[in-house]
Amino acid sequence: MEEIVCRRPGAASAGYLRDCSGYRERLAGALWRREVPSSRVTLVIAFGDPVVVPPSRGGRHGGGPRASLVIGLHDRLLDWFAERPAEGRDWPRRFTVRADALAARKARGPRPDSAVAWPWRRLAATAGAVRIEALAERLGWSRRHLVRRFRERTAPSLKPAAQLFRFERATALLRATALLRGRTLAPLAAVAAGAG
Repeated sequence: MEEIVCRRPGAASAGYLRDCSGYRERLAGALWRREVPSSRVTLVIAFGDPVVVPPSRGGRHGGGPRASLVIGLHDRLLDWFAERPAEGRDWPRRFTVRADALAARKARGPRPDSAVAWPWRRLAATAGAVRIEALAERLGWSRRHLVRRFRERTAPSLKPAAQLFRFERATALLRATALLRGRTLAPLAAVAAGAG
């Protein structure tokens, strides 16, 4: 790694953009990276050579070079910035250009469905421990209606979304116990039980 720069978003994009990181690295050969499941969406933008993505196992997306891609809550990759506008050579300028482009896409995109946003926030707040029936009851809907509406508006359905939040809770517990125990992990069964 030759250079790494991190920046918190400004107030205008703080609601949907968590942080920006830029780095420059030189590699002698190919480097394979796997992304772990996350409730957050990652946008990868290549300013130099494109990122080469292998085809998916199930053939849902083809591989190949990408100037940018979105890694999110779905099992396929999305090309995000097909165009590559002239960029400044410094990171602050690159971050500003991309934040502006994200803001423009957000303004043009659909508004979040409040009946789906609320269950998502409850799953996040409880680390996936709330029952789907309880969410449906709170909304005055049947379980089936909530599951269908959620699936129509988001990539994962409710059950995988709850599992994702429990997975994130488990990884946070593992990190916390490793720090407390001097890098010795707690038994995985105990962590799994603690995460639900």
